[in-house]
Amino acid sequence: MKIAARLTALFFLMAIVPTGIVGYLGYGIGKRTILEETTDHLVSINILKTRELERWVKDGKNSIEELAQQPLIRQYASVIATLHDRSDPSYPRAHRSIVEDHLKPRLQYGIFTELFIMCAREGHIWASTDEKQDGKLRDTRRYFIEGKKRTYIEGSYYSPSLERPAMTVSTPVKATDGNLIAVLAGRLALGELSAIMVQQSGKRRTLDTYLVNTFNFFVSEPRFGGDYVLKKAVRTEGVEAGLSGKDGFGFYIDYRGVPVIGAYKWLPESRMCIITEIDQSEALEPVRTLAWVLAAGVFIILMTAGFLGIFFARTISRPLIQLAAGAGEIGSGNLEYRIDIKSKDELGDLARATNEMAARLKETHTSVTNLQKEIMDRKLAEESARLLEHRYRILFDEAPAMYVITRNIEGAPIIADCNALFSSALGYSHDEVIEQPLADFYTPESRAELLEQGGYRRALSGSFGKEERQLVTRDGRIIETLLHAVPEIDRDGKVTGTRAMFVDITDRKRAEERVNEQLNELRRWNEAVKGRELRILDLKREVNKLLVKAGLPARYSSAEEDNDWPV
Repeated sequence: MKIAARLTALFFLMAIVPTGIVGYLGYGIGKRTILEETTDHLVSINILKTRELERWVKDGKNSIEELAQQPLIRQYASVIATLHDRSDPSYPRAHRSIVEDHLKPRLQYGIFTELFIMCAREGHIWASTDEKQDGKLRDTRRYFIEGKKRTYIEGSYYSPSLERPAMTVSTPVKATDGNLIAVLAGRLALGELSAIMVQQSGKRRTLDTYLVNTFNFFVSEPRFGGDYVLKKAVRTEGVEAGLSGKDGFGFYIDYRGVPVIGAYKWLPESRMCIITEIDQSEALEPVRTLAWVLAAGVFIILMTAGFLGIFFARTISRPLIQLAAGAGEIGSGNLEYRIDIKSKDELGDLARATNEMAARLKETHTSVTNLQKEIMDRKLAEESARLLEHRYRILFDEAPAMYVITRNIEGAPIIADCNALFSSALGYSHDEVIEQPLADFYTPESRAELLEQGGYRRALSGSFGKEERQLVTRDGRIIETLLHAVPEIDRDGKVTGTRAMFVDITDRKRAEERVNEQLNELRRWNEAVKGRELRILDLKREVNKLLVKAGLPARYSSAEEDNDWPV
């Protein structure tokens, strides 16, 4: 697989893995948050409605207790209790006064639909705002039995005499000496109860709150019902859980057969449960929207990563292709060819160095005689081919440069990071090299030379050139390197350390030895050649020129040129 394809695939993979993970986690967190908000909202509605219901019931209790404690109510109730003969003139006056002056005026507040007073001994109704109820016996009703002892509310039930649902509050009427006279009761206006349940908060289309009694009948009218109160039973998971005395929420099918999220709460005093529900389709609509948004975001990120991968892959692969093509041309003998890479990075430096090498080879090719050309061109071509092969093999396969990043600690370079080639070349693991002084890996001679010449100060100031340094491995081997160091600058422009590149030049040293061998061969050849007008001095000078142009140090000094004799 080509480098461009690898880089594109790498960009795509680096984008899809974290994006997919973040999207998945984001969706899960978002869904959980939305569901928690929804259930919290339903539970809060139940609490709010429960408080409103309790306040409504409390108002009824307070109203009937206040009415039962009025002196005239006690007085007239005592009159009725002592007069068993209704023909007595005092009886109708007491009856009329209780109904007209006390009970009926209380109905105008809208809390009760009927108020009546019952005999404490027998339980029949003495006086009622509904004349049809006068004289009816209520001795078995719980509101009569419990009303003789305390203020009591009997939860929603169906009243056969009224032929409609009823909810009754009762309280004892006692004389000033504490003796029980009668029981005062009032039927609460259940229309107000349904109104409390119907009042919704927010703009939820399917939000529904209703009450259910212990017989599974609706006590208040549900949002999507029609005349359901005490006529239609409901048996859902939420209702069954609420009637069992539990408070909570769940996912289930409601009375319409629609999947809902419901919150339920048991009301022990009223012996009812309050249910608040919302359709799952509406509650989960933000979750679906979130899923689409996340999917769109992931798609956009992947597309962007793909385009960036292609762009950067081409940016990197094109110079490499040009370098490979140029190396092939120059290696085949076309010294006129020039690599057109003008970037200022390492690839640009390599292209310029290769172009300079080709120019020098061309000059060398035309500066010597035919015989020297045949000999030296062959050697230089072999050397150039070997060097080119070595450079490109290192560039593409072996990463030839050993990179080290140091930081300045008390004027000494400490290794902050390095590439694998540096640590492996020295025989150490990456972790063993990190945080160690760079000087520990120099030979004593290189370390002394570095200290003497102030190499680290020059590197920090940016005046460090290229210098040869010797590195020592764990097993004591010496590595000849060419060091180039530049200052490491942070975002604030402060010099924090150096960025050093060590190039292994051990092979170059060996090449010098091979050149020496070739020079010896030239001496032997020179002795064998007769009648030539060249002198050995000229040959030495030409050899020095060739070595310098090939990037190698000169072999002969000026002192050796004095051994001048004609060929």
